[in-house]
Amino acid sequence: MLLRAAHSVAHHLERSSVSVGLSAFLSIARPALLRRSPFGFRLPLMKPIHALVPMAHVHDIHKSIAFYRDMLGFAVRSTVENHGRTVWAALESGLAQLMLAAASGPVAPEDQAVLFYLYSDDVHTLHRELIARGLMDGGRYCGTNPPNSDGRCVVFEPSYPPYMPEGEIRVADPDGYCLLIGQSG
Repeated sequence: MLLRAAHSVAHHLERSSVSVGLSAFLSIARPALLRRSPFGFRLPLMKPIHALVPMAHVHDIHKSIAFYRDMLGFAVRSTVENHGRTVWAALESGLAQLMLAAASGPVAPEDQAVLFYLYSDDVHTLHRELIARGLMDGGRYCGTNPPNSDGRCVVFEPSYPPYMPEGEIRVADPDGYCLLIGQSG
């Protein structure tokens, strides 16, 4: 599309009193048409990305659906089955979205190198509710060993980092994914 626009401008310039060829035009316009990135030159985005939905590979998709539905209030928007087995699910809660996909191999909690940041109006009440619903109380998070190496879901007491002075809680889901839930209000 950008190249077509460049052709159009060059054609317009050739028809006017200014004589310039496409290659001359591109040699002049290239720096403006392309921008530098750490990956080299690239065309500017014509239509920016408008959403990002994480997809987590999970060991037991039904257990993960139950966790996100029953503990955090997500609704199941869609599922896909393959040979009678659920292999994918789309969940949502307000503007929050998450896709779950059945992993083809083991999911090790210590190998989860991504965390999900969620927002809640009241993390203190949510912390108490999650414990009442059956999550293990992890106490104060101290940053050692995966919190659920035995597959149990854990919630830690609120902490107050500088970027979230109202508080945030840390939750480990059934597959060891770290959920940080910050207070938005």
